[in-house]
Amino acid sequence: MRCLWLLLCLFHSVFGSLKVISMEKQLAAVGHDVTLECQLIASTKPDVQQVSWKKESGDNVGPVATSSKSFGKRYIGYYSNRIANFTEITPNVSAITIRSVDLEDQGCFKCIFNIFPLGAMDALICLDVYEMNISEPNLEVYPMSSTSGLNETYIITCSVTGRPAPSIEWSLPYTSQEIPQTYTIEHPDHSVTVISNFTQRLSRHQRDTTVTCTIYHPALKEATYLTKSIDSTREEIPLQDIMVWVWPITVIFIILVLIVFIITCQGYIKPHKYQKCTAKEFSSSETAMIRPTDNSTCVKNPILILCP
Repeated sequence: MRCLWLLLCLFHSVFGSLKVISMEKQLAAVGHDVTLECQLIASTKPDVQQVSWKKESGDNVGPVATSSKSFGKRYIGYYSNRIANFTEITPNVSAITIRSVDLEDQGCFKCIFNIFPLGAMDALICLDVYEMNISEPNLEVYPMSSTSGLNETYIITCSVTGRPAPSIEWSLPYTSQEIPQTYTIEHPDHSVTVISNFTQRLSRHQRDTTVTCTIYHPALKEATYLTKSIDSTREEIPLQDIMVWVWPITVIFIILVLIVFIITCQGYIKPHKYQKCTAKEFSSSETAMIRPTDNSTCVKNPILILCP
């Protein structure tokens, strides 16, 4: 009885030090391969006789594959032609690779280690299969309300939603003044919205400046390029507003031209030079006779005689 108790304690200590671990959930896109893996954790080298895989839930449940020391590898049932790889039997690791998964492969799989003399130990890993999709990407350029001097500041942003998460890259005709910031938003259906933006300051004389946002995603056969001109975002002054200022300025200009013309003409018409004549002494009893110089007519003045 005492020996039996010791054997049970030894069995419990050895069995308690063993466990099988795996990723609780694995994601895979339709049409892609996926690898499911589990690992046996043991303090000593276990004697693994066989490793089995079976599907526990979802469509096509049942045995999938086995690998044993006695019979080697076997692929069973629905997955007999779908398993691309089954790792060789090792003391602690087993993995299977399913080719070109589809929605029917979604479900939970169990890996089972048969260990001598302890028996079977297992772990569960669930496969979530999704269809790849991507939304229409969007590129926007927003001028900031505040501008200073000869520079204009713009916020440039590119966004797209897809499953799995898309990636965004930028192509600029100039050196970016700051590193673009990327943000992600995860949705319940496992799709992800990716937003990338940065702020750029441009001088007003930079014309035809364009930015290009490049989208990469497995659902796309090739990268998608979005290009936008920054000049197209500049606000144009309406023609009505321009005419409101043009007419008053034109009228003021015409009036100024007329004033200058009139002043110029008057300067040429009026006499601008008079000759000075010397007066002789006048007789106290009669008016003196003035003899003009150079045959000019003189006007009597108490002080000067002015001749035209």
